[in-house]
Amino acid sequence: MRKSGILMHITSLPGPYGVGTLGKSAYAFLGFLHKSGQQSWQMLPLTPTGYGDSPYQSCSAYAGNPYLIDLDTLVRQHLLTKEELLGVDWGEDESHVDFGKLYNGRTPILKLAYSRFRNDRALNAFIKKNASWLEDFALYMALKETHGYAPWFQWEKKLKFRDPETLEEQKQLLRQTICQTQNRIAAAFALLEPGCWQPVLSNIIYYGLPWASESVLSGCWNKRKQDRRIHERSI
Repeated sequence: MRKSGILMHITSLPGPYGVGTLGKSAYAFLGFLHKSGQQSWQMLPLTPTGYGDSPYQSCSAYAGNPYLIDLDTLVRQHLLTKEELLGVDWGEDESHVDFGKLYNGRTPILKLAYSRFRNDRALNAFIKKNASWLEDFALYMALKETHGYAPWFQWEKKLKFRDPETLEEQKQLLRQTICQTQNRIAAAFALLEPGCWQPVLSNIIYYGLPWASESVLSGCWNKRKQDRRIHERSI
């Protein structure tokens, strides 16, 4: 049986803050798909982007793209004000994404929202639930920042090949940065799950639309951790 659907990344949706998000435009698009008889929505990867801003060049297969957090939802949750959002330069043309301005605008505004986040219960629950990947990803991002955001394969040999003693040293040196990074990611997801993603998912289920989000991991630094464990078990 033949079916028709749409392939479109969420960032392609219209929005006033530089890029499409899991906000009102996502709900409106779901309504459009339903009314026009479309039967599926392929969203493409929803993971964080890196240099070049391609969804297929991500630093994690687990973390979500913070660009997708709907800022108006954060206003409704009293973590940001409308005036703060209007004070950011999101670009001159709403029909085109200026990723440079998006990075410079989104990063500080989300950090500001995080500084006002007080739901420790949701934060700790997310950290516990995602312990299998979150701490290591926070370490990776802290190391990436200290290396001027250079790719991991350009780091010094012991870090590049995940030497256990070297990693432990770096964990101690970067403990505060790792903790802050981990908490920001957890807070973002705690906000994203009940505040942004779940309503969109509920609409997808309501309209009976099959959907797919590809998960792509371009880097292999975390895989080296898995390979090392397999090697150690075989000795």
